[in-house]
Amino acid sequence: MTERKERKVRETIWSHGRKSDANWMRVLVDETLDRIEVHYKGGSGKRRKKFFGTNKKERAAAIKWAEAHRDERIRLGSASVDTTHEQLWKAYTKSPAFLNLRPAANASYTERCNRWELFRGAATRVDSTTLLHVDQFITRSMEQEFALNQIRQALNVARLVYNWGQTRKLVSENCFVGYRWKQPKDAPVFEPAEYTPQEFAQMIAELDPRDGRRWRAHVAMMIGGHHGGRANAVLNLTWDAVDSERDMLVWPAAFQKNGKELAQPMTWDLVAALETAFYWRSAVGYEGKWILFAGGGNKKLGAAVTKRGLRRRRQYGTQVITPVRKERTPEQDTPYTYGGLYAAIRAAEVRAGVTHREYRAFHGTRKHAAGNVADRTGDAPLAMAWIGDDIRQAPKYLKRRNERMERAAAAAATQPTERGKSE
Repeated sequence: MTERKERKVRETIWSHGRKSDANWMRVLVDETLDRIEVHYKGGSGKRRKKFFGTNKKERAAAIKWAEAHRDERIRLGSASVDTTHEQLWKAYTKSPAFLNLRPAANASYTERCNRWELFRGAATRVDSTTLLHVDQFITRSMEQEFALNQIRQALNVARLVYNWGQTRKLVSENCFVGYRWKQPKDAPVFEPAEYTPQEFAQMIAELDPRDGRRWRAHVAMMIGGHHGGRANAVLNLTWDAVDSERDMLVWPAAFQKNGKELAQPMTWDLVAALETAFYWRSAVGYEGKWILFAGGGNKKLGAAVTKRGLRRRRQYGTQVITPVRKERTPEQDTPYTYGGLYAAIRAAEVRAGVTHREYRAFHGTRKHAAGNVADRTGDAPLAMAWIGDDIRQAPKYLKRRNERMERAAAAAATQPTERGKSE
């Protein structure tokens, strides 16, 4: 049995911190290799070495270098790290901060951060990013004709990921600290307009609930225009959301931007829309969970559809339900699509003579609902609470309607009694 050689202990001439600390350092003498070694940790936690000679002057230089490095790390709060943009994004996507987001938010965050990473380079160090890079990103994006809002959102996500990385010690030089986006004063603002009450009524009149091709858009517009639901939330409503015992419509948290469940007392308009949806559910024999089910699902001629009923729909010029339809499995059962809803809204605008406005579409119904509550109650916070949004969003949702401004003008003008006194 061979004897084990005893390990020679190297002399430590200077040290700082404990071995588990990120700022741990040690200066020791390696007599075997005739050199002084400075052991320290890089930003990623990996141990590194710097070498000096063994004479008195070199020893002093090694200790001075170690002290300067320690002081610099203390000044910065942590050492510069080697995390690349690709590594930072991968770490973020595996964290609860990303995994607890809704799928839609996951997709938008990924798309926006990819744009920033493509500009900076996946292999570049995060700590090497400066505000000059931010300026260059804005300039280049504008040259590529990206909307200012898209540029701002990409930077917002990049800043969010950098801040997260800094709290996890993956980032030390965070250029986004203190950075604030400045919108050019003359930049056009693209905000969806609302449907005025007159426009909304005209479009509803063009979406006949008795028409098999238009009833889904009718129901969606009624729910959105009176209860203010976003398109995705409306399309994904199931019958479980209808609390008939309390006469409430309960919007699931999964489809709310703030992640909170919203319960609203049912209006008569909502009840009428639900009755329309239930009629068509029975008429085609649909047995799934969706209020607004897709057009080619598990359908057959239901017992409730009589020959008399078919004749009545022919009289109104509506679609006749075909007795034989291709059936779908439960996995294939899907709600009405946004593409179908958007096409129906655009067609209704044309038939009703309503001017099409960019970015409005279904979002105009949400603003219509909030505007009605604000106008009729004079309570802006209540209007925003009704649609489940923050009062800080009121300037975007409560647009200036002509009748609202006319009331303001009437209130600001000299009243008849005051005119009489002045005369």
